[in-house]
Amino acid sequence: APANDTARVINSSGSIRQIALEDGSVISLNPGSTIVYLRRFPADRRVIQLSGTAFFNVAKDPARPFEVQASGISTIALGTSFRVQTAEEESVTVQLYTGRVVIGQTGGSNRFTDVFLQPAEQAVIDLATLSSRVTAFNTRTGEPVIKSGRETAPLKWENYITDTTIRFANTPLSDVFRVVEHQFRVTVQHDPAVVKGVVFTGTFRNDIPVQNLLSTITSANGLTLLKSGNNHFRIRK
Repeated sequence: APANDTARVINSSGSIRQIALEDGSVISLNPGSTIVYLRRFPADRRVIQLSGTAFFNVAKDPARPFEVQASGISTIALGTSFRVQTAEEESVTVQLYTGRVVIGQTGGSNRFTDVFLQPAEQAVIDLATLSSRVTAFNTRTGEPVIKSGRETAPLKWENYITDTTIRFANTPLSDVFRVVEHQFRVTVQHDPAVVKGVVFTGTFRNDIPVQNLLSTITSANGLTLLKSGNNHFRIRK
């Protein structure tokens, strides 16, 4: 885009600054933080580059995902509210207040495992190891809730996904669901205690409808599949 279509906002004040975007989204930019974005978004996406900390109240637009890029980490939403904070190029923290987001790595690297957050969950991404930890947080105070989180070590997607198939061989069910989330860009919510120690073996065409794939996997393991929304599934015993 022409340079004069690009906005760069640096908050050099001592208070939070609000920036209204042309799509109706509002950014609350913390002191000492910077954002760069196109004044008018293209037809297919909305991208914000962030250095520092900001809260995003995103206007719904299913045709144009809203993406925040910070220190090589990408947080994508359709319509939701979340906070992104960078810390000295060491970590990125994403807190989800409403809606749904997926956190990935800019450039599409396979080193980072996509993370899907539910409301009142936060992910802290270690930029050195590209590992993440997801825990609950208090949406009123922004402080973490003290309880065990879920660790996400990187998976090698090429071990499971080819140009034509998705293949599992004695794969822990928790990893199966992570592969499905990555491949189909959906959320598969499940209780880790329910799938602990359960493995799955099977091969599918990678153009299979995701609900059919999940139905096969859950039926084979005596589990129940529930769909809530276009891209969200829940697994129950």
